[in-house]
Amino acid sequence: MYSPEDTNHPANITGGNVIVEMPADVRDWCSTVEGTENGGILSECGNASTAPAVLNESTGYPIQGVSEYPNTTSVSVPMDFSFLEDGNHTSSLQMTDWAGNSHSVSWNLTLDRTPPLLFWALSPSTGELLQEHRQKLSWWSSEDVHVIAYVDGGELPEAVGSNGSYEFELNATGPHELCLQAVDSTRLQENSNRFLECRTLLLPESTYDTGVVDSSGILVSLDSIEIVINRHETQEIRWSRSGSDDFHIIEPGNSSVTLVLDLIEGQNDFTIEVDSLNSTDSYAISLERDSIPPVLDFHEDGYREAPLNSYRQFSGACEPGLLVNLQSPSSSRDFICPSSGQFTVNLSVPTHPGMHLVQGSSTDATKNTQTHSIEVLKQDWSDWALEDATSSGPMLWWSLAGGMATLAALGVAAARVLRPGPEVEG
Repeated sequence: MYSPEDTNHPANITGGNVIVEMPADVRDWCSTVEGTENGGILSECGNASTAPAVLNESTGYPIQGVSEYPNTTSVSVPMDFSFLEDGNHTSSLQMTDWAGNSHSVSWNLTLDRTPPLLFWALSPSTGELLQEHRQKLSWWSSEDVHVIAYVDGGELPEAVGSNGSYEFELNATGPHELCLQAVDSTRLQENSNRFLECRTLLLPESTYDTGVVDSSGILVSLDSIEIVINRHETQEIRWSRSGSDDFHIIEPGNSSVTLVLDLIEGQNDFTIEVDSLNSTDSYAISLERDSIPPVLDFHEDGYREAPLNSYRQFSGACEPGLLVNLQSPSSSRDFICPSSGQFTVNLSVPTHPGMHLVQGSSTDATKNTQTHSIEVLKQDWSDWALEDATSSGPMLWWSLAGGMATLAALGVAAARVLRPGPEVEG
């Protein structure tokens, strides 16, 4: 139902009945719609078949017992606007009563029966895939319209015009429904021209996958390690050390972040969290720091005649399970330290006299290396015997015993020479 005031705005009408209320004494009438832009004319006329009764106080009421009579009459005029083009038109009504008096009234009528045509796109996106949660919806229309966009049922502010855009952020990955609704200048009419289109688009969860390059589970001797985190530039990173109340935050920014984690001796456990819209990716980093060199110590198993021998025995302590190397200028030995942590090995030294260096080394899994060295003496027999005698060793007594034996032998020989011979009688 349209009132005369409604026709001040464009109307989506293809046909209907025009209800005209006219004075009761109208004899003839014509309703006309004439195009002012695109031409065309529509006219419907009618008349009253009998004149209205005349009221006369002297003769009484025309109908016995009826004292009230209407001043107006309503006429329904069928109108077909289908052959008229959209645009501005002028409607008019001409009336003539039984006494020959005429009157006319006119009003504007604008027809708009074409829905608006809209085009819209999202960026950044490819087909039905959204490339990230920050989106821009741009739209263009064939005419000025009132537009409302809906994101997952939520309404964005109304826009007016022939083009425009919306910027919004999604708060979750997965499918999202986006709708665009538009109405043209018939929006105040009962039968308005409307445009509505909805699309379902996917924001992949993989867009916010976080890559963490770490060395979790290894044994290191470093003071710190670097963790490389590849993220979406809008993601916040939080990390903490197990057992510590300190909480560290890396604000959104670069897509690649290098996180430096200081290590303490022993076990190091860290937790790294990366926000991913409606979820949080969590990573555990666990590694052990060992910066203490392994145990290694040894000595020569000496005995009195050892300096005369080029084949020596060494005993010492080491770290079980680690490779140990002992070497002299003339030979080398590699062995795995036994579970007892104690070892005894034989090693040859050069045969020429002098001090000879014996070196040892052992390296653990974190490349910590321990070294130890000693010097051993190699002597020839004369040097050794002199030194042994000088130090009151057995060679002294052997030398004294040998000297005494020599003196005794000389005394016996002299006695034999000096002994008188038998007398010879003459």
